[in-house]
Amino acid sequence: MFRKTRLVLIGAAGATLLALLAAHAPPARALVLRRVVEAARSSLGIELHAESLSYNLLTLSTELRGIRLATSKTPDAPFAAADALAISFAARTLIGYVVSGFSRTDISVTRLSIASPRIQIQREADGSDNLPRVSSGASSAGFVLPPIRVDDLDFSFQQPATSVAMRGAARCPASGVVSSTAAPRIATDVAGC
Repeated sequence: MFRKTRLVLIGAAGATLLALLAAHAPPARALVLRRVVEAARSSLGIELHAESLSYNLLTLSTELRGIRLATSKTPDAPFAAADALAISFAARTLIGYVVSGFSRTDISVTRLSIASPRIQIQREADGSDNLPRVSSGASSAGFVLPPIRVDDLDFSFQQPATSVAMRGAARCPASGVVSSTAAPRIATDVAGC
């Protein structure tokens, strides 16, 4: 009896290890990236372009590299880009997702950092721009933000008569619960970033 129990446990551990290896394989990561791109397009109207996606299911962390964001209406005029975006999720996010029957749940982020983000707002003479439009009823799920690390921010605003640029800034928003329709607060003191 003890031998059978031991074999079952070894088999279960082996199957779990194989499943984790398969989930981290390049084809699985490519599939996840395609799903993220499709979700951004269908739910937010945003064209997400990323060179690569890496993640670790054991640490609940993920990283996108070579990111470019544009609206579906202006796909050739991105409003944001970044060299990298790294996110770590709290275990309660995964537990809440599983307990809720794999439906939407509140998202708890423990680490969020953005490397070399570039925000470029372009307004045309007719008043149109390259920014996404968010509907007020986009989502009811909330998320908890940690302090956010932003390195080497590059911001520009261009319209026919005016142009403004800001380079090399860093900001860390204050942590707290933010609903998906509210804007995060920006900390004025960034010494703790």
